[in-house]
Amino acid sequence: MRRKIASMRDEAYWVLTAPLGELPEREALAMQARDLKEEDDLHRELFRSSHTIQEAHGDLGRLLEQLLEAVRGKEGVLGYRVDGAGVTRYALREGERVSVLTALGIHGTRSLYVLHYARVGLGREGVIPYGPRWVRTRVARNPVIGEQLEVIHRKLLTEHPALRGVSLERLSLPPLFVEVERRGQVAFAVAASGEVTHAVVGGKAVFALSGLYAEDKFLESTEENLVRVLRERTALGSLPPRAVLSLLRGKGDLEAVERLWSMARLAAS
Repeated sequence: MRRKIASMRDEAYWVLTAPLGELPEREALAMQARDLKEEDDLHRELFRSSHTIQEAHGDLGRLLEQLLEAVRGKEGVLGYRVDGAGVTRYALREGERVSVLTALGIHGTRSLYVLHYARVGLGREGVIPYGPRWVRTRVARNPVIGEQLEVIHRKLLTEHPALRGVSLERLSLPPLFVEVERRGQVAFAVAASGEVTHAVVGGKAVFALSGLYAEDKFLESTEENLVRVLRERTALGSLPPRAVLSLLRGKGDLEAVERLWSMARLAAS
């Protein structure tokens, strides 16, 4: 199955469906390649400039197969993207417009492949202003995609049972966990809305972050920043910086962490 789920100025979204772990049928890919060419040609005509997907990569059918193969899987959410400038975008002026094609593989009970096409202005040093995770936040409310994210959420709760104990009573919108990013002894729980909301230490102790952190910037930040956030925004602030850093590097005193966790739970009860 293939459908266009959104279209707006400079953007378009499609979703293709396949059995779990498989790619869409060749006919659907061929139709998708034609749609993508129409979208890309439109921008080439409007802007009369290069940096389109087709000019950079040539055969769009082959490109789609490569993209979807990169995000193919049997569980979780995988993301990949290509753009119309490649490594040359680092030499382009800030604000120069390029085409970007992002693919997501969302694998629950079946595989959904989300394609997002956009024409964007580059940031400094050729930076594209968003990544695959940002695209996921934009499509998470689509009913078809949300259904599979719910499946992924339930699987994550099975793999990380400590997250089942997260108190949701005071939240107007409970987090729908769709990813867990590990850093040593610490697992950061990522919600479909695009924020890191909780940290699980040692597989048992769960600490809510007092504040929401955009996942891309947070998870790609330095160890020093992660230490700072964990100490300032959770009960781990009672530990010295070196002890928290040790946890992020796969070591650390888990008994001390569990004592802090127990004390935090008592204080909240």
